[in-house]
Amino acid sequence: MIQRIQTVYLFLVVIISVIYMTGTIITFTGSSGHPEKATFSGVYAGSGEPASVVEIRLIPLAALSILVPVLALASIILFRNRRIQLRFVFVTLAVTVLLILVAGSSFFYLVRSGATAVVPSARSVIPLISLILIILAVRGIRKDEDLVRSYDRLR
Repeated sequence: MIQRIQTVYLFLVVIISVIYMTGTIITFTGSSGHPEKATFSGVYAGSGEPASVVEIRLIPLAALSILVPVLALASIILFRNRRIQLRFVFVTLAVTVLLILVAGSSFFYLVRSGATAVVPSARSVIPLISLILIILAVRGIRKDEDLVRSYDRLR
């Protein structure tokens, strides 16, 4: 049902995933000594708010960042068929784990390539929060499925 707790969890995943895509994830000082900002789509150099120069494109990170809220929204829409919803949520879980791995390796690469004074923002923990919410959604869907099975046994 659409008013179940797993829908709330998945909707929160959508909201915080969109927040993850809106701003700076990590700010650091590059090898040139100028401040650089890492967003979900790439690394930008420049101190102004609209960063001026794109240094590195992070296309896998951008693709995974967009895919997580899309899959979570699709999972919300599939509330009538819990088995398909559960499969979509598991795919969302796998994509979120992959997002965490890609983000971690991308930013680790940036640090290894000469970045100094790395300052992560609060947005850097959003994929971990999404992972926890998706796990809670899986538990809610399984609980609903078990409840329906127990009612079917009583008939």
